[in-house]
Amino acid sequence: MTTVSAPVTNIYYAIPPPVRGVLLMIVSALGVVAMNVSIRQIADDIHPFMIALLRHSIGVCLLAPMILRPGHNPFRTTHLTLHGLRALFNVIAMLAYFVALTMEPLAKVVALTFTAPLLATVGAVLILGEKVTRPRYGALMIGLVGALIILRPWAVEISPGSLLLLLS
Repeated sequence: MTTVSAPVTNIYYAIPPPVRGVLLMIVSALGVVAMNVSIRQIADDIHPFMIALLRHSIGVCLLAPMILRPGHNPFRTTHLTLHGLRALFNVIAMLAYFVALTMEPLAKVVALTFTAPLLATVGAVLILGEKVTRPRYGALMIGLVGALIILRPWAVEISPGSLLLLLS
């Protein structure tokens, strides 16, 4: 096994870290695109809740060796309640996203997904009392205007799928 992994490891570490980061982001983006297209394709046959269950199950199986390993484990926590609450919000967000994927055009889904940092900033200001500078408020306003252009509430009724996307 080490005869195969050693050359791969050497190649990996030979790539400069910034380039490695870019390549990993490209692989991640391709994975998200593949997931979105796959969900759209199979949602006619399988309910989005079942798709989310399968995705979480696969994730748990892939992470189980790291979670269950003995000794020092970075996944162990003393804040189990907070992690449980985070997991609950994650499940709600994923279910909302998967259902919205079946209700809205893929282009609109991707466009509204880019509002997540804007909504996170608003949440950080309102809930956490985060301080935001004037230029960031300007950027936030421009982003929210862009989201309104995508949603067009003055021309069409905001669909349940769009609301689910914003929830997610």
